[in-house]
Amino acid sequence: MSSAQNKEIAVESEATQVSSEEQVTVHFYSEWDSANIYYWNSLPNDKEVAWPGEALQKDEEGYYTYTFDSTAKVNFLFNNG
Repeated sequence: MSSAQNKEIAVESEATQVSSEEQVTVHFYSEWDSANIYYWNSLPNDKEVAWPGEALQKDEEGYYTYTFDSTAKVNFLFNNG
């Protein structure tokens, strides 16, 4: 088969089932006075927020924490917006 000919490629895809109890929790230590979490492209629900993201509260140990419910994958950034 020459490179000019069309090739067929079979692709198999499988949906990921995520239970409502499944969570992703992220922790971020910082000396910043405030922090936001910007996230996008979460699966399977495609959750996202506008920049600079959602404001976070710092705990007494200096950590910012955020939990994504019903999420198997997510892209995120912390910023001091």
